Amino acid sequence: MQKRSPRERLYWLVDLLLANELPMRDFLREFEWTYTNELRTGDLDTDEEQNFGKLFKVASWHGTAEDRLSEPLPVRTSDEDVRSAAAQAKAALRRRLT
Repeated sequence: MQKRSPRERLYWLVDLLLANELPMRDFLREFEWTYTNELRTGDLDTDEEQNFGKLFKVASWHGTAEDRLSEPLPVRTSDEDVRSAAAQAKAALRRRLT
């Protein structure tokens, strides 16, 4: 099996999340790790940086319902917020999916 590049991994993780094949907790952990620790400068083009960057911001503020009730500031994002941001990134970058 061929190992995915960090760029390919981001696309793959988004696809798995939107197909309901990856639990949210696993998506958040794997997406954030790949985005912050594996990507190198130049791995993404400008559009990818913009769209995956938006998704990262939403994903990094994710919290459970209890978190959102107990920590009003900063506002935590929900599972649906993350799914919506992932769908927006996928739609914007559709031409790059392989």
